[in-house]
Amino acid sequence: MKYLLRILGILFSLATIALALYLLINDNNRADQAMRTWSMVTMCGAVIFNGAHFYTRRKDNRGLISVIVGIIILLVVVIKFPF
Repeated sequence: MKYLLRILGILFSLATIALALYLLINDNNRADQAMRTWSMVTMCGAVIFNGAHFYTRRKDNRGLISVIVGIIILLVVVIKFPF
């Protein structure tokens, strides 16, 4: 379970980097808002899964707080920003 959480955290981090590079290179303004929203969603996923891995590995409250903050920010992003 720990390895799955770590792998998912790494994959979300890589997706965030890929989306950031796409937004940096691409000059298309129509899809920018949707791509920024997806970038925020992948950042939240990275925070959630890396925090869950940290919590299951060490049973430290910092990992649990990271998961909670990631979920709260994810809810705000999904409610506030359009896809």
